[in-house]
Amino acid sequence: MEHHPLRAHRHTLVLIIAVTAAAAVILGAATGARAATRDDPGGGTSGTGTASGTGTTSGTGTTSGTGTTSGTGTTSGTGTASGTTATGTRTLRRGMSGPDVRTLQRQLRTLGYRLAADGQYGVRTARNVRRYERKRGLAADGVVDPAEAQQIAQDAGASGAASQSDGAGATTQPAAGPTATLNADGTATAPAGAPAPVQQIIQAGNQIATLPYRYGGGHTDDFQDTAYDCSGSVSYALHGAGLLTAPLDSGEFMSWGDPGPGQWVTIYANEGHMYMVVAGLRFDTSGASASGSRWQSDARSSSGYIVVHPPGL
Repeated sequence: MEHHPLRAHRHTLVLIIAVTAAAAVILGAATGARAATRDDPGGGTSGTGTASGTGTTSGTGTTSGTGTTSGTGTTSGTGTASGTTATGTRTLRRGMSGPDVRTLQRQLRTLGYRLAADGQYGVRTARNVRRYERKRGLAADGVVDPAEAQQIAQDAGASGAASQSDGAGATTQPAAGPTATLNADGTATAPAGAPAPVQQIIQAGNQIATLPYRYGGGHTDDFQDTAYDCSGSVSYALHGAGLLTAPLDSGEFMSWGDPGPGQWVTIYANEGHMYMVVAGLRFDTSGASASGSRWQSDARSSSGYIVVHPPGL
């Protein structure tokens, strides 16, 4: 028997090549499937491979993947509306809305702040909340938590009660013994027996009683100026009794001190004007040009003003 080593080696080589080609086809199909699946998780993958070993080796791998993914989502939510009109059930902040926001706005309006009660917690509401917070010594962040909402409601209730007691009539001063005297030179004299702070308020008021009016006048670090506006005048007089360390504007006076009329001193303030009554005499820049002095004995309407007083007076 003849042995043909070369032919045997040739057959072995062809077999190896065929197996290698088949493995390559299978590997290519698997790789294509993985790629298709990775690019489109919802797609399809197909792979075919053929190998023939007849002295010729061929390998073909085909991979195809088709996938279509579609998704439509719509999300809407206000998360800001509340079905209750009472404040204090949730924390209120800018961007929220609801009946409780409208209640808060109405309470702020009662306290003299100018804003619409539209139920929308916008820029103007946040600004007025921060003003209230500064006046009350709170963190001026424009956010009303339940505790702060309760305080605002209490202040608004006290202020509303004071306004109702005053009505829309003329300014009145509760009886507290003798009243101050208006002198011919435009100064005032405190009544006998008046508390020391009342005497000091009148003495300080006398120093600027006949000075001219100027918008923004008196709002200096040391209260000293050549002309005073309404809040600057009242600030100066109260500073004379040690009741203020810095001038306040009329809006800030709306939540200063204690709500309601005082026994000796009552302050009337809104966002546009303010004045006070000390021992029965009105200290007011309005009317001063005609009378020649901020001290005046005639009464005026207190409608539209928030009523407060220095603690203890």
